[in-house]
Amino acid sequence: ELEPATFTPASSPVAPSPKFVDRPVRGLRVRVTDTAVAEPYRLGIALHAAARRHPETALRRGGEALTWLVGTDRLLADLEAGRSVDEIVAADLEDHRAWREHRRPYLLYEP
Repeated sequence: ELEPATFTPASSPVAPSPKFVDRPVRGLRVRVTDTAVAEPYRLGIALHAAARRHPETALRRGGEALTWLVGTDRLLADLEAGRSVDEIVAADLEDHRAWREHRRPYLLYEP
């Protein structure tokens, strides 16, 4: 579920200078109602793609934080090239499968 929300970004040790620090901004609150079907990566890409259509939400420093968060500059390049959410997710399927397999020995519990 998506619902409108208003919040005021504040600085913190991990985000010392948020883009809209101390200014109320509008956004969306995301509420996961069924974890079995939730696709957070797809949702994140869809939200980024939607935000790119609004100049006031432009990424700072060329999107380096997004690149750092996802571990590759491919996502940013795909968004800039106008690829659809479905295309981006499909291109990442093999990487996600490999990552899940790689992490398996480190899990305390099977998902």
